Amino acid sequence: MLEFVSLNNSNLDLLDNFLNNAGGSLDTFRYFETRKAEVVLEHLVSYVIKDDSRIIGYCHLENDSGKTWLGLCILEKETGKGYGKLILNKLISVSEKLKVESIYLSVDLNNLTAIKLYENFNFKFQFQKNGVCYYKK
Repeated sequence: MLEFVSLNNSNLDLLDNFLNNAGGSLDTFRYFETRKAEVVLEHLVSYVIKDDSRIIGYCHLENDSGKTWLGLCILEKETGKGYGKLILNKLISVSEKLKVESIYLSVDLNNLTAIKLYENFNFKFQFQKNGVCYYKK
């Protein structure tokens, strides 16, 4: 059973734990390369995802320049287990409750597994730039 732990000032160590153990997953999820962890406190929602007591991922919905952006990262050793579908279902459900009209995301051109997942959730390709594809739902 997945647990979505909403991030706040008192539990940011969970995000640090995720980032310290993310390994190769951060090669394609570069969100925190240019941001401090505390940025999650300004998001619409930010979650660390646990399966039992194991942290397996991170996700968020963020307003930036009038658009709502989705961010999603699953630990490399936890991919291929269906977590992406469960997490996307959660974020889409939350976005509907928040009356978000459109969701945007970016994904590396060579991350074919993630692209297939997003397209299965009706995200539509918008454009590609510098090896990154941009999608909208």
